[in-house]
Amino acid sequence: MSNRETPFHHKALALLRPGPFRRYIIGSAISDTGTWMQVMAQGWVVSTLTNKAIVLGMVNFAAGLPTLALTMFGGAVADR
Repeated sequence: MSNRETPFHHKALALLRPGPFRRYIIGSAISDTGTWMQVMAQGWVVSTLTNKAIVLGMVNFAAGLPTLALTMFGGAVADR
C-alpha cells in the first residue's frame, strides 16, 4: 500500500466525468423523476375524482402488479 493513494471521494467523483456512467446516472435521474411525477399525479387524480382511499389503494396496487410480475420473470430469465 502506498502513501499517495487517492482518497475515496476523488475516485467516486472521477466516475462522473464525461463517459457512459455519467450518461447512465443522468438518464436514470431523469427517468426516475418522471416515474415519481406520474405516480404522484395518478394518486392526486384518483383522490380528487373519487375521494375514496380504497380506490386509491386499488389503483396503486394495480399499477405495481406489472413491476412485481416482470421482476420475478426477469430474474428467472437472468438466472438461466
